[in-house]
Amino acid sequence: MIVTVEFLDILREIVGNRSVEVDIQGSTLEALMGHLCHTYGNRFRNQVYPPREGDLLSSIIFIINGRVIGSGSKPGILSTPIKASDIVCIMHAMSGG
Repeated sequence: MIVTVEFLDILREIVGNRSVEVDIQGSTLEALMGHLCHTYGNRFRNQVYPPREGDLLSSIIFIINGRVIGSGSKPGILSTPIKASDIVCIMHAMSGG
């Protein structure tokens, strides 16, 4: 499934682009984040996950198709469904474009 991912702040710098199209296996934010961490490595992972395994950093914000879904502190955020052609924006709180 192909989705467009937009990045702001340091995440854009790590990825090297404002947006990328990715082909993920799965249909949740968890599948997308796993793909992005695998593709962009520890530098990306360290910006979205705390040193311990598990939940996202609370400062990570997700916007899907222009609608704010929530932050990394929202319970179950990684279970949020996504579908082909969605545009997912990932950023830290208090970031700009």
